[in-house]
Amino acid sequence: MRNKFYLRLLCIVIFTMSIASCLAWADQADILYKEGLVLEKEGKGDFAVFKYFSITRNYSNSRWADEALFKIAVFYYENKDYFNARENFEALINKYPQSALTKESKTYLEKIAAGSRKSDIESSIRYILSNIENFKSEEKWDDMLSECDKLAAFEPLPDEYNARLIEYYKTCGNAYLKNDALGKAKVVYEKLIKLTPDDSEILNTLYEINQLLKPTPR
Repeated sequence: MRNKFYLRLLCIVIFTMSIASCLAWADQADILYKEGLVLEKEGKGDFAVFKYFSITRNYSNSRWADEALFKIAVFYYENKDYFNARENFEALINKYPQSALTKESKTYLEKIAAGSRKSDIESSIRYILSNIENFKSEEKWDDMLSECDKLAAFEPLPDEYNARLIEYYKTCGNAYLKNDALGKAKVVYEKLIKLTPDDSEILNTLYEINQLLKPTPR
């Protein structure tokens, strides 16, 4: 009888200690989260992130875990560290699929993906521009024209690049005219008309080219 009493008493003690431990665990997560919020309000976002890191690493089952992870991801995003931002947004979606923050995390991921595509496009455009400049300096007009056509294929092409494309086409067209390659010059100026249909100088030049290409009456 006494042994049963002690066994029940031991179970109660263990149960009580477990509850106390859980409460202390929850309290610690609450403290860290509140400290993080205070640091954010003080403009110390980088210090706040350390508080949120502690929650995600040590209290991943706390009620603040998904919000802490979200705040970490947003911090990276706002500091243009899109690699780590993406990893943390994806971690939130995978670890806490029922979180109210999953939808917003997906929106951020879409923004990161769009920015990545834009960055890739910018890199491609810069690469083409470099090729155009090289071919221009080497007076390789056919190669230069080919690269200009690649640049023109980007739709929509930003205005700053569109202006440069027009000048590059003009350079090719004038080079062909100087070398009496009227057929090639005509092709270039027809491309220019599509880019700047109201440019009288280009219209006049194309007219002159067409006149020169007309067969001579016998």
